[in-house]
Amino acid sequence: VADMYHVDGVKAFLGPYCNSGDNPVATMATFWNVPIIAYMQTANALSDKSIYKTLVRVSIRSVNSIASVTAAFIKHYNWNRVAFISNTGASAYERIIAFETAFRANGINVAKKILFEESMNVNDMVNSGQMEEIRSTSRIIIVMFSSVRDMTSLFREATGKAGLS
Repeated sequence: VADMYHVDGVKAFLGPYCNSGDNPVATMATFWNVPIIAYMQTANALSDKSIYKTLVRVSIRSVNSIASVTAAFIKHYNWNRVAFISNTGASAYERIIAFETAFRANGINVAKKILFEESMNVNDMVNSGQMEEIRSTSRIIIVMFSSVRDMTSLFREATGKAGLS
């Protein structure tokens, strides 16, 4: 990026493709006052316009926008208490923070957060006691697993095995 700017005289950046690469590129672009158009970035951290002043994201969706839409949907139905089901890990944590922020701004209370280890299988989920906790404390559940593994299908199978609808 530095060579592209200083040697090649680049006037704008398109990309990079991955979230991890966009942070340093967007930071340098801001320092140089050069526009950067990010086409796949969804990371919540990149929404801070005080840091990433020249960054424009044109992805179809971002975690922030999905969280805002979900909060609007929940508010529309006058629901005010939800539970989160997710996995452990940095990516999942970032999503939860974005959703909690949107929910708090809309007066929606996150009553329960249940996190499953990424290595868990269906039997581990059922035997952990978390399914009973979900049954006893939650009516509206926001399930959002990161893409590390297909934990959504594992969770769906575990809920069936535990008798949850």
